[in-house]
Amino acid sequence: MLDVVADRTRAAVHSWLDARSREWLAHIRTVALDPWRGYASTLVAPLGHAIVVVDHFYAIKLANAVADQVRRRTQQAALGHRGRKRDPLYRIRKLLLTAAEQLTSRGRVRLWAGLAAGHPGAGRRDPPDRRGDPGAAPEAAETTRPEQAEPVMWR
Repeated sequence: MLDVVADRTRAAVHSWLDARSREWLAHIRTVALDPWRGYASTLVAPLGHAIVVVDHFYAIKLANAVADQVRRRTQQAALGHRGRKRDPLYRIRKLLLTAAEQLTSRGRVRLWAGLAAGHPGAGRRDPPDRRGDPGAAPEAAETTRPEQAEPVMWR
């Protein structure tokens, strides 16, 4: 960790970069940042040689947001309304975001029962396309966890 730029503006990042010499910047190999596009676009010119990685906290946060969006969209498509207290997918919303090793055996049973009851394609074997499957989203989110995956990179 070299520094934390206090202000979330392109001007603040530019100011920080301008205070360093080109030679010093040339030695930077990896930049970890949050997914705000302003950071990445500001770093392209002076640090185009460096690999940009998204901090795992933000990658997991984004993956969990996607898992929740899939749950909500599936809920709406299946029942025609937002989640209510007695709806299967609404009842397991927190379980869908729980790390696999944190789930108890009771939690796993509740999770899979809720998925089977709340997903319109429940009971199909080996669906060819899992888009819109609320069970696929948390599985994908699990792969973003530091113990499971390499850092999320883009250039």
